[in-house]
Amino acid sequence: LAPEVTDVVLSKRLSTSPVCLVSADGISFEMEKYISSLPGGDKAKAKRILEINPNHDLFRALEKLHQEKSEEFKDYAEILYNQALLIEGLPLKDPVAFSEKMTNLIIKAAK
Repeated sequence: LAPEVTDVVLSKRLSTSPVCLVSADGISFEMEKYISSLPGGDKAKAKRILEINPNHDLFRALEKLHQEKSEEFKDYAEILYNQALLIEGLPLKDPVAFSEKMTNLIIKAAK
């Protein structure tokens, strides 16, 4: 997920959500949104840390895919990162790619 995220860590705060984004230091996500809304302010970006809930069923499924060296692991990781962006109210870098990955995931699950 680099360079979008500076680190991925196991969360101690999440109970029901599989992921969340936190800002490492410097500007917050709210400040990033505000600065980005200003003319010429699109370069401001908070350093992002993706926190993963180790007790969530989704984490265990991802862990299995990672151990199996599945090609799908990268896609799932990107979907989770985009989910975390949406939760924070931040824009997706590529909404079309996100939509395609979600569609493919649903089709595969329905088979």
